[in-house]
Amino acid sequence: MTTLEAVNEILAGIGDPPVTALGSAGTTEKEAQDRLDVERKHILKRGWAVNTDEDITLDVPTISITLAANVVSGGPFKYNEVITETTSGATGYFDSIHEQTIYIRTKTGTFTGLSKTLTGGTSEATVTGVTYAAVTTAPIGVALEDEWFMVSPHTNRGRTVQWPPFVPRPSDRTTSDPTNGDYLILYDTNDNVYTFGSSVRIDRHINIAFADLTRSLQDYIVKIAAMKFNRQKKGSGKDDSFLQQEAVLSRVSALREDNNLSRSNVLQSHDARAVLGQRHSVSFGVG
Repeated sequence: MTTLEAVNEILAGIGDPPVTALGSAGTTEKEAQDRLDVERKHILKRGWAVNTDEDITLDVPTISITLAANVVSGGPFKYNEVITETTSGATGYFDSIHEQTIYIRTKTGTFTGLSKTLTGGTSEATVTGVTYAAVTTAPIGVALEDEWFMVSPHTNRGRTVQWPPFVPRPSDRTTSDPTNGDYLILYDTNDNVYTFGSSVRIDRHINIAFADLTRSLQDYIVKIAAMKFNRQKKGSGKDDSFLQQEAVLSRVSALREDNNLSRSNVLQSHDARAVLGQRHSVSFGVG
């Protein structure tokens, strides 16, 4: 299904005729396209087999260098870019900055700290290091990109594998790097700390274009968008009832397809876990 076909289906929900091209700002067809994109993102954030990268390992940084000040010049640093220390020539992969400390995974050479400048190879951001330490426990950063929505602890057939559990959070905002670069840091929700002593396993939910989704998931997104667009434009109770029924049926098809694609145990689906008492955050509505 193309975006144009999806927009025409949404327009049909309010009784408008089909269009031959996507509209410009201020047109009803552009509003329909915007509603489609809003619902696409909203639904994909829940995580489906088609937009989930499973069991990605993030390692603990091996080096910490305290900084002379919370000042990043020319920044922000880019997650996983190569950082070089002046004089020593040591290089490593940038992980995060947290509480006036930069965390790096070693690549080559030996870092010293000692008032040396650390420079990002991609961003060309710089900071001045003070004290170097090899670490086995540290915060873990994770890339924040337009291509993905969120990360969560790795699960297998509905059961959490990763321990301890975590949530991604922005780094502290006491630095002069207000955007914190293109990364988040993980927060251990079991011990309420930002540090980890071993690698973590994550699942990552990807932002996929409408045209690249499976037909069942496309249909579900369109039906939800049509229902909400009708409420926005007309508020018709009779039409809303019909569109809501369509949305429910399309959701069932999308969930069935998702179960087949993920090869999961049906008794470990989100809905089944809620019924069985293993309660997770579950929405039983259509939107």
